[in-house]
Amino acid sequence: MKKTPFILIVLSILIGCGNIDKNVKHDVPHIYIDVDSTEHYMDLTEFLDTSFYRVIPLETTPECLVGSEIQKVFYRNGRIYVWEEQSNGVFMFDENGNYLNKIQTPGEGPQDYIQIDNVCITDNYIYIRDDYGQKVLYYDLDCNFIKSVSTKTIARNIITPAHSFMVGDRVYFGIHFLDNFPKRLGQPYKWVSLDMDLDTSSVKRFMPYDPADPSIPATHFSLQSAGRNFSYMNCGDTVRFMISNLDTIYIATRDTIVPEYVVDFGDKTLPESMRHCTFHEKMEKDEYANYVVGIKGLYDTKDYLILVFYWGDYSMKEIMAALPEEIRDDRDKKELWLRNHRPTSECVLILNKKTGETRLTNGININVFNRYPFFFRFYDGQYIMSAMSVFDGLFDKDGNARVYKTPESPGYQRALKEAYSKLTPMSNPILYIYKFKDVE
Repeated sequence: MKKTPFILIVLSILIGCGNIDKNVKHDVPHIYIDVDSTEHYMDLTEFLDTSFYRVIPLETTPECLVGSEIQKVFYRNGRIYVWEEQSNGVFMFDENGNYLNKIQTPGEGPQDYIQIDNVCITDNYIYIRDDYGQKVLYYDLDCNFIKSVSTKTIARNIITPAHSFMVGDRVYFGIHFLDNFPKRLGQPYKWVSLDMDLDTSSVKRFMPYDPADPSIPATHFSLQSAGRNFSYMNCGDTVRFMISNLDTIYIATRDTIVPEYVVDFGDKTLPESMRHCTFHEKMEKDEYANYVVGIKGLYDTKDYLILVFYWGDYSMKEIMAALPEEIRDDRDKKELWLRNHRPTSECVLILNKKTGETRLTNGININVFNRYPFFFRFYDGQYIMSAMSVFDGLFDKDGNARVYKTPESPGYQRALKEAYSKLTPMSNPILYIYKFKDVE
């Protein structure tokens, strides 16, 4: 591993928090990332507890029908919580995949929601945001309704609460004021982050990003994290998030939001003058190929901070040119080589929060379990997870589920076979759960 050369600098950041002094300055360490030092296909096994793995088919019952559009998975205290978009619900299972309970009450009643737009789970609560219904609802960890709080007091001044997260018993919102709504896509937004105290339904704190202030670049406010368009990564009693086109990682606690790190790509950092156009404009301009446009995902675990971004362009022609001559006509060997050696433009940086050490790769395998490339999807505390929907091709002509993967671990092979033996074409998805080691 190489150690991240942290350098403390003074960075003026406008953080409004009630009557906080706007001139307050924060010492923010830089995370320097040299994209030219990217390694190919790092084995993630060295970061994992290889004694822990779970292959969990989620129980299928008439009450529990989970579709394929899984948005988030939480693994807490031997329980699994799955938010799935098609079913518009949150389902709770034990760690063997047995169905326990669910939240699935679409409607317009006081305890109902129209559409789930975000889900967050803390040590005490399950939080659901319903933009259409202009409210937030929260439940205990057994999925029992506690109460609903209206967001109409803030919704009158905004288009929609586009992003939100929960810390303890408070909810932070990222919102967009109507009086500064862009006339066309691509103009800078004016955003604030609101903290709603659910006990009083009052707005407590705010964090403005004012395009008129020269210390804060005008930008789209698109919080980066795991999952589609979701704004945060929970880890214990804190939340970390980033803002699209900005290079600062913020940390939110129950009472504050402050900058924690600045991500620095050196001469590959997107210049300030190029940060104010739309995503499509960036894709159409050749000069953007020389820079890392922004962070695609930010993932926070107990001991690691993981950043995902795009760099480089690897065409299939270049990949095939690198294929060894002796395996070009051997379909199985060629397929295995491509799985292990095909470079991608998706880069992953793993930062050890305790030691400051980093690893940068553009592909990840978990070789002790299987030789297939691994893609980040769900994180929760020390756990990383993926899900696979059951599909017709999973079964042979006799209706038996196939085990396609070829794991190195006999124990994992047994776990796969046992889990797959329970499947039918109508089964709910399967979860795969791995666990990071504790960093000493």
